[in-house]
Amino acid sequence: MLATQAFGAQHGIGNSELAAYLHLVIAAQSGTPIRPTDLRDSLHLSGAAVTYVIERLVGRGFARRVPDPADRRTYTVEVTRAGRDTVAEADEQTDRRVHASLTELSDDDIHAARRVIDAMTTATRRFRADLEARGA
Repeated sequence: MLATQAFGAQHGIGNSELAAYLHLVIAAQSGTPIRPTDLRDSLHLSGAAVTYVIERLVGRGFARRVPDPADRRTYTVEVTRAGRDTVAEADEQTDRRVHASLTELSDDDIHAARRVIDAMTTATRRFRADLEARGA
């Protein structure tokens, strides 16, 4: 969480913009186009707030608006190359810091930590799927 906030502070974007950006990255990985209404519903923001968030991401070069071929009245929002590159650079910096910290741990400790992280990730995904299935 602190690394995410530090990234946002370094690049002049707040928590809402970071949350929206993460949605855009995940959507890009799955090939799913994202409309402003999708961000509104996912982030539980007002339409005006989503417009502001998109403006901030576009203004910082993290995202761009693309006309929606399925509905000419709206647009989709997607990650830019510059946005992907900036995040990749931040990820590399984080990876280097984590690697430096982990060199002090034994392989057994690292494997045990990985099992815990995998179990927590699975539990979180199941919880989210349950919430989505109930429409929450």
